[in-house]
Amino acid sequence: GRYEKQQRAHEVVETIRGLGVPVRAVERHPFGGDVWVIVAGPFPPKRADDVANWLKTQGYSGARAIPMPRGGKQRGTEPQ
Repeated sequence: GRYEKQQRAHEVVETIRGLGVPVRAVERHPFGGDVWVIVAGPFPPKRADDVANWLKTQGYSGARAIPMPRGGKQRGTEPQ
């Protein structure tokens, strides 16, 4: 997910971490603003898809696997 408030992003991180998923909030600056993106992982490709689907069942309907940069062997999952 993407959050404008750091506190809300960290609340979501703690909730997902409580589900047993490695997760963190990453600060980004699109279009001159600040947002925090929640990223879980890294996971091997098949596992990333499984985790994204599982997060959807936990209420994170926008969860999706995101590819690692070229040459990377693992992918993360972005719960939304």
